[in-house]
Amino acid sequence: MHKVAINPEVVRRVTERRGGLRVFDSIVCTRTAHIIVDLQNGFMAPGQVCEIAAARDIVPTVNRISDAVRKAGGLVVYIQNTFDEIAVRTWSSIISARPSAAPA
Repeated sequence: MHKVAINPEVVRRVTERRGGLRVFDSIVCTRTAHIIVDLQNGFMAPGQVCEIAAARDIVPTVNRISDAVRKAGGLVVYIQNTFDEIAVRTWSSIISARPSAAPA
């Protein structure tokens, strides 16, 4: 997985505008949801329509966060979609960007 870096100037501006970097001082775990998007077979499994092989590297971290949220009384939600014939046709610009994963 690629390393994410936030430009220090952006951090400075956000901190100045908000009075701090974080939006919330604390999290109420029983009112918190960890929402997982696009970590499903169509994106994660080898050879699938929209496979993003590097994304598999994040699974252990997502699992640790999900476990912590559950243990603290929060909710873990997985967003799921399906790549049927209509989705493949209407997402053609995304799928064609990954020629090795495009359907035959």
